[in-house]
Amino acid sequence: MSATAEAPAPTNSRRDPRRRFVACLPWLLLVGVVIGNGADRTPADATVPIAWNGPAPVAGNGDILRIATFNIHGGRGADGRLDLERTTAQLGEFDVAWLQEVHGGGWTGGMDQAGELGQRLQIASAFLPTERRWWTDHFGNGLLTRLPVELVQRCPLPGTRGKAFRQAVLTEVTLQSRRVRILGVHVDRQDDRLRQLEIVSRMFLALQPPAILLGDLNTQPDDPALSALLAAPDVVDPLGGITAARGHIDWILARGLECRTIEYVTGDASDHPAVRAEFSLPSAR
Repeated sequence: MSATAEAPAPTNSRRDPRRRFVACLPWLLLVGVVIGNGADRTPADATVPIAWNGPAPVAGNGDILRIATFNIHGGRGADGRLDLERTTAQLGEFDVAWLQEVHGGGWTGGMDQAGELGQRLQIASAFLPTERRWWTDHFGNGLLTRLPVELVQRCPLPGTRGKAFRQAVLTEVTLQSRRVRILGVHVDRQDDRLRQLEIVSRMFLALQPPAILLGDLNTQPDDPALSALLAAPDVVDPLGGITAARGHIDWILARGLECRTIEYVTGDASDHPAVRAEFSLPSAR
């Protein structure tokens, strides 16, 4: 008598993937929350002490102060290629430079772009973040200096967009025993532009001269929002007579100083020009 083998109990193979998906769903949701949290942009803490890199600045002994401002566009030119060597070349010679659209070192712990530029130029540098992303200071401004800095005071500018966080940074250096106040800014180009521009204008006019305002104002010379500032009796606008700079949005303005030279340097390192100026005290001539 032969034994009959029992058939194995049928399984519902269609249900197994669903069960696996249900089991993995909490982990997928957790990963999504973590990624969403890391990708979200939040304002940087302006009270964190500033970390300087590079050699200690040396006190100047001349009668000229060389100032530069450059929106480096993250080191990328119109061709989309990242090349900080081009950025360095376009930035040129200066004593103090104010940079916009500077990337931080990121979660990998690498050096920020201000630090890389300072390293190439062998001068002191500081990354001044405005934005945190991926749990680190991600984006902001840079300060490069060959001169000792007496003060660096950061003031976040009000914003309503929930991103594109901006700040004004007040720096002081010495020129022939006189303190020169340098206000570096990067004004929003959308909803918050007019409000930030008004605040920055008031801050600059309230500074005791000699004083310099520089940066990307995202505002052209014929904008009525800028007319009151340009019409102030002691404000010097060196770019006003430069034909090549017509319609510009990157600025250097001064009070209580004479402009000796002004350069509006276009190139392939960024979608912005580098602007450089040499200033002296009125009595230095």
